[in-house]
Amino acid sequence: MPSLKAIRKRIGSVKNTQKITRAMKLVAAARLRRAQDAIIAARPYSAALERVVAELADRAGRDAHPLLAERTGRRAQVVVMTSDRGLAGSFNTHVLRRTEALLNEDLAEWDEVGLRLVGRKGNEYFKRRDGNIAGYNPAGQQGGPLVLSREIANVVVTDFLE
Repeated sequence: MPSLKAIRKRIGSVKNTQKITRAMKLVAAARLRRAQDAIIAARPYSAALERVVAELADRAGRDAHPLLAERTGRRAQVVVMTSDRGLAGSFNTHVLRRTEALLNEDLAEWDEVGLRLVGRKGNEYFKRRDGNIAGYNPAGQQGGPLVLSREIANVVVTDFLE
C-alpha cells in the first residue's frame, strides 16, 4: 500500500496535469474561434468570386479555355485535405468518412477515380485501404498554405488537361 506522502504527491501531479490540460483547451478554443471567424469573413469574397468566374465562363464559351471544355470521359480526381497530426479532433475522421461516401455513392460508377492527398492522416488511411492514390503532399510544407495550394492546383490542372 502506498504511503500518505506518495498519495499526496500523486494528487498534486494529477492536479497539475489538469491545469495544463485546461490551458491547452483554452488555447485550442481560441485558435478554433479565430479560424472560424476567418472562414466566415471569407464567405462573401468566395461567393462573389464564384459568381464572377461562372459569368466569365458563360460569356467566354467552351472554346475559350481548355478547362471550360466539355469532356466525355468518366475519370475524376478528388483532392482530400487532412492534417499531419491527430490533434484536430474529429476533423480527419469526418473528412475521411465524407470522402469514402463520395467515392462509394457519387463516383462509384466512374471508370477511374484518383485521390490527390494532402496530409499524412489521409495518406495513411487510403494506403491501408488500397485507394487509388494519384499523389501525396504533407500538410505542413515549407512556404505555407498558399505555396501548397498553388502547387496542388497546378498539378490538378495539369492532370486534367492531360
